Amino acid sequence: MFEVFQSSKSGARGLGLSIVKEVVTAHGGQIRVDSVPGSTRFSVLLPLGTGEKTDG
Repeated sequence: MFEVFQSSKSGARGLGLSIVKEVVTAHGGQIRVDSVPGSTRFSVLLPLGTGEKTDG
């Protein structure tokens, strides 16, 4: 599901979820998927920051 170029839609490139996974992981977060027939839910969990700005 999170692999690059994997898609269930005809003509789709399948980049969206792989990019989301990279960004979320880079920020120390997680993606959860809950799926039942007719309904799929993605949850993005990100850690709370310290409130301090960093350079970069």
